[in-house]
Amino acid sequence: MSASARVQDDRLVLAAQLHSLLLNDIGALIAQSQICEKSAVVGDGRTLQEVARLREMLRNLEDSARELIDITVTARGSSLSEALRLEVSKFQVKHPGVAVHSSFDAVAVIQANWLTSLVVGIVHEALANAARHGRPSQIEIVATPATEGLLIRIRDNGRGFDTRRVSDSEALRVPGHYGIRIMQDTAKSVEGRVEISSAPGKGTQVTLFVPLRARLSERLGASLGDHRLAKDNRQRG
Repeated sequence: MSASARVQDDRLVLAAQLHSLLLNDIGALIAQSQICEKSAVVGDGRTLQEVARLREMLRNLEDSARELIDITVTARGSSLSEALRLEVSKFQVKHPGVAVHSSFDAVAVIQANWLTSLVVGIVHEALANAARHGRPSQIEIVATPATEGLLIRIRDNGRGFDTRRVSDSEALRVPGHYGIRIMQDTAKSVEGRVEISSAPGKGTQVTLFVPLRARLSERLGASLGDHRLAKDNRQRG
């Protein structure tokens, strides 16, 4: 890849991270500030409560900004599996009550920086949404090669929701649904897709598919074959 192409990839990654980590929080903050303003004008007794919530959201925005800085300055070259494990570790530090079961060995071969950043950004958003809205006790994350691409499944046993409420573009503009739109828009930027499967009381599954160049897909396929062979050998032993 040429130097100019790498710079362009870096810019796209940074734009995606800004979108994922900051713009979502900023949009929610604007909505919350309007609630505070309205509450103050009408003399609502909940004004202090709403201001306290605004302060909490600002602290979350500060955390997101620090996280974006960490992502920007982190040494590059780690594999996708390593990056995903690090993201899960960060999540479990924040949410020790949630058991996360993961399987990333099949994608250890991937070291494409643009792909790693994009996937980790979407996984970050999916985990944050699960903790914020679903409040699950368990989450399962599996990354595997798929036909001409990469497949990530994130499944939780949380409260779930009616997917019909977020089935159109207007619904996705409602505060609380920004995360789904962010994930979908980020995936679409590389001609991928994010699908949401959920129902009240049934948990939620987020499925991410990212198309890959044929050569990288072949390497992934070979990696998956080696992974399955090693697993079979361990089971026989």
